[in-house]
Amino acid sequence: MYMRSVLALTAALLGAAPAAASADGLPAPALREARQALSSYDVNGGTVEVIGELSSFLSEAQGADAREARFLRAVAAADLVLIARGQRRDDVPARVAEALGVERDRLVSFLRTELGHLDLGVYAPVARECRWALDALERREEDPAFLRDGRGERRDVLFVNAVVDALGAPEEIRRLAAFGADPCAEDAECPTAAFSATGRRAIEALREAHAALGRLEHIQSTGEPLAASLAAITTVDGAVLRTSAI
Repeated sequence: MYMRSVLALTAALLGAAPAAASADGLPAPALREARQALSSYDVNGGTVEVIGELSSFLSEAQGADAREARFLRAVAAADLVLIARGQRRDDVPARVAEALGVERDRLVSFLRTELGHLDLGVYAPVARECRWALDALERREEDPAFLRDGRGERRDVLFVNAVVDALGAPEEIRRLAAFGADPCAEDAECPTAAFSATGRRAIEALREAHAALGRLEHIQSTGEPLAASLAAITTVDGAVLRTSAI
């Protein structure tokens, strides 16, 4: 599910519910402004500022407003961590941690906890995906199957990048194979049955990377904030992927 559609769904569900932080039953003005601001990400400071404003808002918010603010803040912060890794912006996580009021070395554990608390109702799909992405950033090299078996745009970003990193590397086929499942494991008549199991898994990794790239390019066309922020990286990875062969 795209971030933009989640924001719209959240607004539809919570806008009609009583909200203790606003007298008219509508989401508080600060929350409405945060929704609008997070329709795109500004890695150079704007999104961190919104995260800080949501932290201040949460000190007094209650009920539905507090739940939505917590969701928006946690997802935006987790996405900035992912973007910062892709853009090699080491300064961003420190600023995110400051906006959240936590120590830099506790940032990821804090976000995991926050996202775990949001694993319910309308928030659950994106909260789970963001929490998974934080785990995947740390486990990508050590546990390729974890990355292979993920779902969602965050997984697709990380999967394409990992496959591109494997292309042209020493032991290319073996590294690629780690990211692919064997399509012939239960079907001896499958099209790639003549290849070794390692070769089949490598081919499957490339096939899935191409599929993931297509999904990301489609999402970018919708203006979804995470995909838009990573568009340059996706373009470079896509050029490498489309001109590579094994």
